Amino acid sequence: MSLTIYDLLKGKHMLVETNMKVIVELEIKEVEEITHSQNLEEATQKNDWWPKSNDWSTFKVTFTNGATKEYNSITQIKVH
Repeated sequence: MSLTIYDLLKGKHMLVETNMKVIVELEIKEVEEITHSQNLEEATQKNDWWPKSNDWSTFKVTFTNGATKEYNSITQIKVH
């Protein structure tokens, strides 16, 4: 079994700012990559039913206390 970057983040700790502007230390339970896609044109026979699209990923971090936070880049997940 090979490990992914997401597996390596499990159990690591992060400092996270809450809605009340308090910084707390939380343990990562799971990291999930969520892919998004937005078609920029209609799917037609001319483009072989494969329209141009804008694709991106976000990363949902679930902590051991049940809280979740979504990041636009894996580099935004700062562990210590």
